[in-house]
Amino acid sequence: VLNPADTVAILPERAAAGSRPLGSGVPLARPVAGGHKLARVAIPAGTEVVKFGQIIGHATADIQPGEHVHVHNCAFSDHDRDYRIGAD
Repeated sequence: VLNPADTVAILPERAAAGSRPLGSGVPLARPVAGGHKLARVAIPAGTEVVKFGQIIGHATADIQPGEHVHVHNCAFSDHDRDYRIGAD
């Protein structure tokens, strides 16, 4: 997590099915590879998914805290972009 506004966290390493890498939320339904995203909070369908303080897409389904966030529940979408990353 690089920004307090992030709704997802990035796994630093592979996580096993049934584990709770964030320490809370739903257990993982399947193993998840390092570098993938997990929801830090509940993300309702249609809501922005935020990574590194930037909108990366919208949830296509309700996402529970701790759940894997990937193409099955998140899609690219039109939204405002702020390309001043690191300006502050």
